[in-house]
Amino acid sequence: MKLIEHPSDTEKMAKEANPVDKCCFVPALSGLGAPYFTAAVRGTIFNMSRVTGSNEIVRAALDSIALQVNDIMDLIGKSAGISFNKLCVDGGATKNSYLMQLQSDLCRVPVEVPVNAELSGTGAAYMAAIATGLADESILKVNGSIALYKPRDNQEKCKDLTALWHKAVKAAIEFGA
Repeated sequence: MKLIEHPSDTEKMAKEANPVDKCCFVPALSGLGAPYFTAAVRGTIFNMSRVTGSNEIVRAALDSIALQVNDIMDLIGKSAGISFNKLCVDGGATKNSYLMQLQSDLCRVPVEVPVNAELSGTGAAYMAAIATGLADESILKVNGSIALYKPRDNQEKCKDLTALWHKAVKAAIEFGA
């Protein structure tokens, strides 16, 4: 859609989005993944209005990441009978403070961002070093965190956003069926 030139643009756009807009994006570009696993669903934007523009669509896309992670955490928590006290994240999206704060707000837990955002590759290298005897498991404690996002007191806003998300997901699934 060419809404952004670089992923780093998304944080500023989300923060500048019109707070009145309630646009919602269901990111099912090749089916809807966890926790829904519905292959027939396709990406859909719901609830567009006359104030919906590129900033609002970008914000909705970021929101969908946090909302889907929240749904997965809810499912794991209910299925396993556990509660979470922290969410440790990695990847390029961790550079987006809007997304990380929203993730903390929705999940109601602190979100810890590591110094090294690309832990998947680092983890594989650490496991290889341990397996070959070049290092022991103490190497796993090397990474510190650079940011800790704590949940803000905005539960009503999060509740409304989650309800809108669930309505959009349900509609996307029904339409894709």
